Amino acid sequence: LDQFEAGHPGVRVVIDSYSGFMPPTPTFSDIDSYLEDFAEYATSADVLPVDSALNSYATRAGYLLNLAPIVSGDSDINPADFRQALWDSFRWDGGMWAFPLSGSISTLFYDPAAFDSAGLTYPDENWTIDDLANAIRALTTYDDAGNVETPGFLNVGFSENALATLLVSLMGNGLYDATNIPNTPDFSDPHLADLLTTWADLQADGMLDTPAGDLSDISLPLVLGGTFLSAGFSDDGTTREPALLPGGHVGMDVSGYAISSGSQHPEIAYELFKFLSNDSSAVNTFFGSTPARYALDSTDDSEVSSGGLTFSFAGAGDNPELTAFVQSAIEQAIPLSELRFTEAIAEAFQAMTNDGLDVTTALQ
Repeated sequence: LDQFEAGHPGVRVVIDSYSGFMPPTPTFSDIDSYLEDFAEYATSADVLPVDSALNSYATRAGYLLNLAPIVSGDSDINPADFRQALWDSFRWDGGMWAFPLSGSISTLFYDPAAFDSAGLTYPDENWTIDDLANAIRALTTYDDAGNVETPGFLNVGFSENALATLLVSLMGNGLYDATNIPNTPDFSDPHLADLLTTWADLQADGMLDTPAGDLSDISLPLVLGGTFLSAGFSDDGTTREPALLPGGHVGMDVSGYAISSGSQHPEIAYELFKFLSNDSSAVNTFFGSTPARYALDSTDDSEVSSGGLTFSFAGAGDNPELTAFVQSAIEQAIPLSELRFTEAIAEAFQAMTNDGLDVTTALQ
């Protein structure tokens, strides 16, 4: 920040504290509270860190500045310098609502030994929902009383919306109507109903239950989550291989900066986070481990000594195979913009599994 101020005489950057751990998280069942929380957040500063919780409810409420006109007029910005999925993540309804800094993928990780023992082929992008469901059933073990002892699958992903990410990957499209501006939800695709029904059957049969107690010594054969899972979940010691989600994509969490629509200094606020997006130590303060800008991929350790960990491609560390996978897979990541309105899918799924609604009624 000292360097930025030195290059912009008369400008002083003031860091304000925020009581929350991250920006407000939307709750589909209580959108009014979310908008109230986001309004408070948006009035707290000019430059606002945002993440995967940002959605179209907040932007349509007018809390954030549309960056599209500024970015399109900036000759220093070339979208090709950014990973496409990250660049597109905060773009919807004809606007750009945040500037991406970094991201982390989540995908499937499997134990080859467990798959070999069960006689299963390894997961890949060509898998269908039935392939996934059959593997989950085959990998699940039970105790003498018939209760699930070791689940065949466990979601330990970053996002509570992991189910929606899996469904969008399988469907190959988002759950919205792009012919309308602003876009409107569209849950009419029959594939969505089929996918939810299959998943609800797994839930009803106890295939998706998390076993009680400490999971640290349970060797889980198939997990959905971040790349730390390659080295094992907790302390189970299992070595796992990564695979694209069925459908050929991976999930992603993205961090970036937005500008409050109430800012009296939008131009200098934009210059600030554009400056920060080029600084590896600043980008490293977020939890994402893969930078949005390609230019930061080969950052030297000495350049980020003040920012904490260096970029290691989402936890790949010194694992060259995992590094290569993440570098390739993040190009297949689903942008956050493609997951809009999918929070309703979690509500529909709960209505199916808890209230006994059929899939059509739940989606309606």
